[in-house]
Amino acid sequence: KHNSLIVAQGNENPLLFSSRLTTKELNFINHIPDGSYNLKAKIRYRQPDQTCKVEVKDNKSSVVFEEPQRAITQGQSLVLYLDDTCLGGGEIREVE
Repeated sequence: KHNSLIVAQGNENPLLFSSRLTTKELNFINHIPDGSYNLKAKIRYRQPDQTCKVEVKDNKSSVVFEEPQRAITQGQSLVLYLDDTCLGGGEIREVE
């Protein structure tokens, strides 16, 4: 948003962690109606599933993770799951 780069020392620096993100252009395997869902998500390959609350509206989502996630980055993919079923995902647009 401000076109700035923040450099932090150490893998556990609090500046590296975020709990919220938004996506654009969600792609679902089967249609998911607008609404609020308790799901699991991944933001990187082989990451354990992370519990989150997802608000879906107009093919976009707002995601709040139960635990802060390290180094969420714009342009990465978010993949959503219900139990062991992949629902789909989208590109991360904004990190809060």
